[in-house]
Amino acid sequence: MLKSGYSFEIIGVDNGSHDGSAEMLSKYCDAVLRIMENKFYVPALNQGYKACKGELILVTCPDMTWTTSVTSLIEFAVGHSSILVAPSYRNLDGTPQHYLNHRNVGFLNLFFQSTIIGQYLDKYIARYALRRRFLYEDFEPSTPFEVEWTGGMFILARKYQDRLRGSDESMPMFYHDGDYCERARQLGMKCGVVPSGVVYHRSSASWRGDSGTSRQVAKDFRVYARKRMRFRRLLVWPFLLLSSALSAPLVVLLRLKKRELSMFPEELGIG
Repeated sequence: MLKSGYSFEIIGVDNGSHDGSAEMLSKYCDAVLRIMENKFYVPALNQGYKACKGELILVTCPDMTWTTSVTSLIEFAVGHSSILVAPSYRNLDGTPQHYLNHRNVGFLNLFFQSTIIGQYLDKYIARYALRRRFLYEDFEPSTPFEVEWTGGMFILARKYQDRLRGSDESMPMFYHDGDYCERARQLGMKCGVVPSGVVYHRSSASWRGDSGTSRQVAKDFRVYARKRMRFRRLLVWPFLLLSSALSAPLVVLLRLKKRELSMFPEELGIG
């Protein structure tokens, strides 16, 4: 149990589960909301928002593992009510997980998020991903810093949430948090990361390999791109189709080259 020095309530949301989650939640939560039909994450999130009574609201996904350093987020949020406060995300091996702190939709990001070659480069070629090296210069400051977007876990003042009225349910699975942060900035808020508050995130743990959820991710991305790209959105899909068509043979060549390097490390002075 975290000892923050503040009183708090814990609201759990059982999103149509059939595995005893509600009973488990009831052991640790002050209140448990039960939703009979799972309509993805955002409708459940919005129900949780409505049930919260505190001055600050801490939102967390079920695939986050906290550390006691989360108390530093609370301390920072108490003194900075106009900032949507996020932790420092880590992969399970302890390496930084920067992508939860950025989802700006530009053509560079579209390329890496939505084309074959972009995803391959993003995952296998650069250790922390090319686009995130570009955004973060491969470092994380030791003091709180501003980001354009954050998702997964954050703290915000209730007075802002009352004005935001929850996340957009037209994006029930993904990209709703990017939209949420954009709307928060329009109200005068900023999004900030407190590096001393560390959590571990099991990326895609709840949906990886599920084709239905993967299709929903693509649908949510289209909604988000339409909202954020504005007049440029007419250029998005021709760009993506062309990039994907050209990237397929490049991926094959890169995989062959990678296999060749792994087969003959001694000739290259590796290992």
